[in-house]
Amino acid sequence: MTSSPPRTARKGATYTHRLVVKSKQGGVKCRMEAGPAGMKVSPEGRINWEVPADYANPDVDIILAISDQSGQELFQTIKIVITK
Repeated sequence: MTSSPPRTARKGATYTHRLVVKSKQGGVKCRMEAGPAGMKVSPEGRINWEVPADYANPDVDIILAISDQSGQELFQTIKIVITK
């Protein structure tokens, strides 16, 4: 993964990021392994989350699984701090 997702998200706003992943084999696919309710990642790596205005936790950890055509898979954990 060559992109750095934003490490903060604001309550009541949309958190978005497009992952940039390099693979010699090609065919990169992403999927969400763990994250808050409503957060999604497209197979192409676009993360999208409408952060609830009343989100109670001060931060959230997400786990993404990233694979390529060769079948190699890696997991990326990202901590996002929630701000007002």
